[in-house]
Amino acid sequence: MSDATDGDMADLPHGNRGHQINITAALMMVAAWIFLGLRLKIRWPWGSRMGWDDIAVMLGTLIATAESGTIFRAVQCGLGMHMYHLEWEMIGPLRATIKASDILSVTALCCSKLAVSLLILRLSTFKRHIHAAWITTVFIVIWGLIAITSTAVSPENLGLRRAGWIFVGAYSIILEFVLFALPIFLVWPLKLRLAAKLTIVGGFAFRIPASILTIFRVLVVVKMLSGDPHDQTMDALDFTWDYVEPTLYSTVEMYYSLMAATIPCMHLFLKAFTKDWLRDTAAQAGPNARSHRPSAFLISSLMSKSSTTKSSASSARSTMQMRDSMTDADLLFRADGGTTAWVTHQDVEGLQNCVTNATDKIMVQQTVEVQFDDRPRAAERALLQI
Repeated sequence: MSDATDGDMADLPHGNRGHQINITAALMMVAAWIFLGLRLKIRWPWGSRMGWDDIAVMLGTLIATAESGTIFRAVQCGLGMHMYHLEWEMIGPLRATIKASDILSVTALCCSKLAVSLLILRLSTFKRHIHAAWITTVFIVIWGLIAITSTAVSPENLGLRRAGWIFVGAYSIILEFVLFALPIFLVWPLKLRLAAKLTIVGGFAFRIPASILTIFRVLVVVKMLSGDPHDQTMDALDFTWDYVEPTLYSTVEMYYSLMAATIPCMHLFLKAFTKDWLRDTAAQAGPNARSHRPSAFLISSLMSKSSTTKSSASSARSTMQMRDSMTDADLLFRADGGTTAWVTHQDVEGLQNCVTNATDKIMVQQTVEVQFDDRPRAAERALLQI
């Protein structure tokens, strides 16, 4: 401190790791904004393709950028140096800045987890998948509230702080495991090739390193908060120096989680989901098959192909034209979840078991019922339109 003698200061170790924190935060921030730019490019035009998962990533990136600002300020106040080299009046603002950084960090992490769960919800078709995604989203919100609250009201006792960080870290690792298991639960029942399934799951597997970073962060925090067994208060720590490693791990984990949330929505992974599932389902259904499976995917595929029978009524042609003109965005915002019927009229010439000598053609009316309760998959098709 400033009241220490020159002799005392000469005997104390020197060091400044602030530049490590600044460089790490700056590089990770630039990388996160690049990934956000790629995500926004994929979602263009934003009016029809933007979803809540994209909003979560944008919000998380903004919060992470603000967190980096607090880190830069903390370095200016002395983070990365030994506390006994700092002025006493800098200790209070430095602690407040570090606490603000921790709050912003866990908030950005919460946004990154929400982005993944909301993307899974967006791609889900069956009710069990939708319910699982919603339950996961609720638990992520609960984790965020617990993490923010425990960080904001962290006690002076090191033992309580240590227990709080262990609980928050363990909860986070469990959520990451669930976010990796959900895509497997989503794609495995579908009619996809094994290679396509592995490609889709691989996009979400990029979150596994985030769990490893969480483990390392918790370990270094626990080591830092172990302190002196005879003095379990913050005063026993050289926290401006000891807090460097937790800050580095926290920064890398936060930004990497945001970038990993963008990887699954890239075309490489979603196209495997769309094209492979569509090809297998259409081949299984056949050109004249009628499916009661609630899938806008199959409807669009079958209706886009030329019919094997001729349509002789103008009402049928107009109905088909109206259906073909519907975009994926129209399917996306259809919220009735009801049943729509198309009426087609077929010439008697196309029927093998109908024989007549009448001069007028016999018109056969056929009603096909199709359910429009598969908005998530229609939303996914909208994402893939270029």
